[in-house]
Amino acid sequence: MSNQEQLQDLENQLTILNQRLQKKTSFKYLFAFAIVQGIGYVIGATLIAGLMVAIVARLVVTIDDVPFLNQIITSEQMQENFLNDLDSFK
Repeated sequence: MSNQEQLQDLENQLTILNQRLQKKTSFKYLFAFAIVQGIGYVIGATLIAGLMVAIVARLVVTIDDVPFLNQIITSEQMQENFLNDLDSFK
């Protein structure tokens, strides 16, 4: 490959790179990328929040199965206290 061919090849590569750079920094591309990124963030946050709620719900359900907690407080006492707290807010 001669120097002239190498220079021509380098110029073609720089032209292609410059076109790609202009496309990647265009307003339309950045706007679309931000929308997609925002949707991904919302979906991810929703999945994590749902997973956390499921874990907490599972833990709350299994609290009744812990023997020493059953001796300390019964579920009827917890419901009664909860209802009393609700009545106090009225």
